Amino acid sequence: MYFKKLDISSGDYETLLGPSSEINSLHGGYNTRDGYFYAFHAGDNPHLYRITRDSVIETDSISNFPSNVDFAADMDASGNLIIYSLNGKMGIVNLETLHYAELRFSHPGGNISDIVFYPQNGDVYGLTNGCELYRFDLSDLSVSLLGDYSEEIGLDSHFGAAWTDHNGDLFFAQNVSGKIIQIYLDAQGNPTGIDRRLIGETASGNDGFGCPFADAPTFEIAYNQLDDDGDGSVDCQDSDLSAGDYCLDHDGDGVFNALDCYPEDPDASSTTFFPGENMFGAYAFEDQRPRKGDFDFNDLVVDYSYEFGRDESGRISRITATYQISAVGAAFQIGFELQLDGVTPDQVRQISGTEETTISKLANGC
Repeated sequence: MYFKKLDISSGDYETLLGPSSEINSLHGGYNTRDGYFYAFHAGDNPHLYRITRDSVIETDSISNFPSNVDFAADMDASGNLIIYSLNGKMGIVNLETLHYAELRFSHPGGNISDIVFYPQNGDVYGLTNGCELYRFDLSDLSVSLLGDYSEEIGLDSHFGAAWTDHNGDLFFAQNVSGKIIQIYLDAQGNPTGIDRRLIGETASGNDGFGCPFADAPTFEIAYNQLDDDGDGSVDCQDSDLSAGDYCLDHDGDGVFNALDCYPEDPDASSTTFFPGENMFGAYAFEDQRPRKGDFDFNDLVVDYSYEFGRDESGRISRITATYQISAVGAAFQIGFELQLDGVTPDQVRQISGTEETTISKLANGC
C-alpha cells in the first residue's frame, strides 16, 4: 500500500510512504488534533493504525466493533473516527478509549464507498455508486438526498476516495476511471455546482484524506474561480498557470483544454451518455410486426450505447454510436438503420467508423 499526496491543480501524485506491507486498510482520515493520519483494519481483530510520513504504529483493538461488513471512514473536528458501514450504519470510534458507538440515523443512505466530514457544518457527506449525494446530520441523525449527478458524472465505478479542502468544496475520486469530481457547496452546505476536475490515478482500492483547516495555498489553483495566491488574478488569468497546457484552448471554443472533453473540436466541449457511460441498452425486434408472429423478439437484438458531444449552449454537435449485434433469429433478411428526426443530409458534416460491408451510406456520409 502507498500513501500519496495529490496536487489538485495538475493531477500529479507524490509518494509519501510505501510500499507498506504493514497496512491492509483503506479506511481512515486525518486528525487535526494530533497531526496523524489514522486508518483502521476491520477483520477479526479490529484496530487502528497511526501513520506519519516515516512510520506506521499499530494501536490496541477497538471494542464493540461490528463484524463482517465493509466500511468507509473520516475524522471529525474533535479527533473521533467516523465510520460508515456499507450496510448503511454509522458509528464513532473515540481515539482515547478505542470504543465504537453506533449512531442510529433516520435513513441508511446509499451504497457509499467513502465519506467525508465537513467541518463548516459538522455533517458527513457521501456519494453513492449511482452518483447520489447524501448528507448525514450528526446533530439530529437525519439523512438528506441532496442531488443525483449520474448524468453529469457517468456511472463508471464506486468512489473510493472523498475529501474536502479549505475552500469548503467536496472532492470524490472514482477508482476505475481516475476521475476527480468537485462539488461546490454554499455556506449552508448545500450543493451549488459540479465540475469534473481532472483525471488522476486509477486504483482497485483507495481512500482520500484531506486537511480542510490547512492554510490557503500560495499558488493559483485552476478552475475554482478564486484568487488562491492573492495576487489579484483568478484561475488561468494568473501568470502562474497561463503557460500550462491546461490553460490553453487548442480548438478556440472558449473552453480550456483540461475542461474540454473534445479539445480538438471547436463545436463540442462537454459530453453526455445514454443509457450511461460504459453502459449498453438493447433494441429487440419482432420481424413480423405489426403482426404478432411468434412474439419472441429475438429476430434481431442490437445492443447500443450513445455518446453525445455538446457545445457551450448544450446543443448536440456530434454523436458516437456503438452497436453490437447479440442475436439474429429471423428467417427474413432484416435491415437496421438510425434515423435522426429533423436532421437533413446537408446538416451532417461527416460520418466515420462504419464498416462498408455492413452499413451503406450516401456520398456525404449519411
